[in-house]
Amino acid sequence: MDNHLDFIEKNKAIIKKSWLEYYQENSIFLDQITENWFTRVATPDGGCRVKAEWILGFLAGKHRNFTKLLYTLYVADNNIEKIVEILGLNFDPRKELEKNQNQGNNSDKQKDNNKSDGEPSFSFPEIQEGINSFQNEMNKLFKGIDLNA
Repeated sequence: MDNHLDFIEKNKAIIKKSWLEYYQENSIFLDQITENWFTRVATPDGGCRVKAEWILGFLAGKHRNFTKLLYTLYVADNNIEKIVEILGLNFDPRKELEKNQNQGNNSDKQKDNNKSDGEPSFSFPEIQEGINSFQNEMNKLFKGIDLNA
């Protein structure tokens, strides 16, 4: 289990970026879900997020073998909200995106004070290499494990 936690700690940034990227692309839908009190979870940053099922479902669909990691975490502690905390995803994605956008705007202003497009834009740095590395690490971590056995 310790090597699983080390793996998670090593890849938290990639997991977080992957979730935020998905959230940003689907924010209209996900924001409608969090409008209802019974489909949202309060976050430590004073905001709210969708329930763990949505987050973990996305990650399981996006990253091959992630279900094996989730299975291991679930066996250790079957509280899926706690699993979201362990993965570092217990935050309001709107607030996090806004924070990232503000940081990006500040660095853009420092780079070029004369440039102004009017509309602020936000985009993630290229994370495909990190995602590929994440997938490879998952494959190594769970090589030879058959959860159906």
